Amino acid sequence: GLSEGPVIPVAEKAIETGSPDELVKTLSEMIKQEVTRRLEHVMHLKQNKEKSVEDAREYVEAMLGLQVWSHSVYEGIHGAAHGGHHQH
Repeated sequence: GLSEGPVIPVAEKAIETGSPDELVKTLSEMIKQEVTRRLEHVMHLKQNKEKSVEDAREYVEAMLGLQVWSHSVYEGIHGAAHGGHHQH
Protein backbone atom coordinates (compact mmCIF):
# COMPACT_ATOMS: atom_id res chain seq x y z
CA GLY A 1 0.00 0.00 0.00
CA LEU A 2 0.90 3.64 0.13
CA SER A 3 3.47 4.83 2.62
CA GLU A 4 1.77 6.96 5.25
CA GLY A 5 4.75 9.29 5.31
CA PRO A 6 6.17 11.22 8.26
CA VAL A 7 3.11 13.35 9.10
CA ILE A 8 0.46 10.76 9.99
CA PRO A 9 2.22 9.54 13.18
CA VAL A 10 2.66 13.15 14.29
CA ALA A 11 -1.03 13.84 13.61
CA GLU A 12 -1.98 10.73 15.57
CA LYS A 13 0.17 11.90 18.47
CA ALA A 14 -1.51 15.32 18.38
CA ILE A 15 -4.91 13.58 18.62
CA GLU A 16 -3.70 11.46 21.55
CA THR A 17 -2.15 14.36 23.45
CA GLY A 18 -4.52 17.16 22.45
CA SER A 19 -1.48 19.34 21.67
CA PRO A 20 -1.14 20.88 18.20
CA ASP A 21 2.43 22.08 18.74
CA GLU A 22 4.43 19.21 17.25
CA LEU A 23 2.15 18.81 14.24
CA VAL A 24 2.23 22.55 13.53
CA LYS A 25 6.01 22.54 13.90
CA THR A 26 6.42 19.52 11.59
CA LEU A 27 4.19 20.91 8.84
CA SER A 28 5.67 24.41 9.16
CA GLU A 29 9.21 23.05 8.90
CA MET A 30 8.32 21.02 5.79
CA ILE A 31 6.74 24.04 4.12
CA LYS A 32 9.69 26.24 5.11
CA GLN A 33 12.21 23.80 3.61
CA GLU A 34 10.26 23.35 0.39
CA VAL A 35 9.60 27.08 -0.12
CA THR A 36 13.28 27.83 0.55
CA ARG A 37 14.44 25.14 -1.88
CA ARG A 38 12.07 26.23 -4.63
CA LEU A 39 12.75 29.93 -4.17
CA GLU A 40 16.52 29.42 -4.24
CA HIS A 41 16.06 27.56 -7.54
CA VAL A 42 13.93 30.40 -8.95
CA MET A 43 16.42 33.07 -7.85
CA HIS A 44 19.32 31.10 -9.35
CA LEU A 45 17.48 30.91 -12.70
CA LYS A 46 16.47 34.57 -12.43
CA GLN A 47 20.13 35.61 -12.53
CA ASN A 48 20.61 33.84 -15.88
CA LYS A 49 17.24 34.53 -17.51
CA GLU A 50 18.68 37.19 -19.89
CA LYS A 51 21.25 34.76 -21.35
CA SER A 52 19.00 32.82 -23.72
CA VAL A 53 15.42 31.99 -24.61
CA GLU A 54 15.97 28.59 -22.97
CA ASP A 55 17.16 30.21 -19.71
CA ALA A 56 14.21 32.61 -19.77
CA ARG A 57 11.76 29.73 -20.25
CA GLU A 58 13.34 27.72 -17.45
CA TYR A 59 12.99 30.72 -15.13
CA VAL A 60 9.33 31.26 -16.04
CA GLU A 61 8.57 27.56 -15.50
CA ALA A 62 10.25 27.56 -12.08
CA MET A 63 8.50 30.81 -11.10
CA LEU A 64 5.08 29.49 -12.16
CA GLY A 65 5.90 26.18 -10.49
CA LEU A 66 6.45 27.95 -7.17
CA GLN A 67 3.17 29.85 -7.55
CA VAL A 68 1.17 26.74 -8.49
CA TRP A 69 2.77 24.71 -5.68
CA SER A 70 2.02 27.52 -3.19
CA HIS A 71 -1.60 27.59 -4.31
CA SER A 72 -1.88 23.80 -4.02
CA VAL A 73 -0.57 24.01 -0.43
CA TYR A 74 -3.17 26.73 0.27
CA GLU A 75 -5.91 24.53 -1.21
CA GLY A 76 -4.63 21.59 0.84
CA ILE A 77 -4.88 23.66 4.00
CA HIS A 78 -8.43 24.76 3.17
CA GLY A 79 -9.39 21.38 1.71
CA ALA A 80 -12.00 20.57 4.37
CA ALA A 81 -14.63 22.20 2.15
CA HIS A 82 -14.66 19.05 -0.02
CA GLY A 83 -17.44 17.21 1.77
CA GLY A 84 -16.07 17.92 5.24
CA HIS A 85 -17.96 19.76 7.94
CA HIS A 86 -16.74 23.18 9.00
CA GLN A 87 -16.80 23.70 12.72
CA HIS A 88 -16.19 27.14 14.15
